[in-house]
Amino acid sequence: MEVKLSLVIPVYNAEKIIISSVRSLIETLAPLSLPYEILLRDDKSTDGSVEVLKSLPGMDPRVRCFFNPANQGLGATLRELFRDARGEIVIYCDVDLPFGAKIIPGLLAEVTSSDIVTASRYRGEKNRVTWSRKAASRLYYGFCKFLWDIRVVDIGSGTVAIQKRALDQLSLRAKGFDIHAELYVKAAREGLTIKEIAAVSTDEGKGSFRVLKHGPRVAFETIRLWFAMRRDKRERQGRY
Repeated sequence: MEVKLSLVIPVYNAEKIIISSVRSLIETLAPLSLPYEILLRDDKSTDGSVEVLKSLPGMDPRVRCFFNPANQGLGATLRELFRDARGEIVIYCDVDLPFGAKIIPGLLAEVTSSDIVTASRYRGEKNRVTWSRKAASRLYYGFCKFLWDIRVVDIGSGTVAIQKRALDQLSLRAKGFDIHAELYVKAAREGLTIKEIAAVSTDEGKGSFRVLKHGPRVAFETIRLWFAMRRDKRERQGRY
């Protein structure tokens, strides 16, 4: 059967929430009568995530699990998931489902008229986002807007629907969190349509991202991405 939807989920040290998240997705998709697959890739977790993932295909054959031989980073893990996805539509979700599984039907409806649709905490809906996360998100948005004039506010949304044909147009290279910015910048340069829709988050800022722990690395990765894209542009111009 041809797969219409691929849900792709990167995993790192999430043993306590993997099963509940996958079950929630399966329950939400059941009424849609849509051929789908759920792909999870572990990035060399140090907890019991690997053992949990190995048990999932027995729960539902539409679930496929993959394992990085060494820790690669979010971007590298997502790129592998994007390559493995067989569906016409790909939805990337953080494993903690920051907007819940019920956001999926809405994303599917919206992505029929767009190339990329991002669920956003900052577009109209009132969300109980911690001040530190909100400040970090706004700061990162301003930083990326300065570098590339990026228009997506919730860059690290953690829930994004993408047409597979559009995804295949992008040459993504980022290995870390900067893959979010790379996705939107390269999509805009390819002339793809990007929509950011209001959504109610369920995590209330309790995701795995920590400003003090991850913020400096994200800033470094983003600056490195800017230099890499600038170098690529110069190389292309030099060939003509």
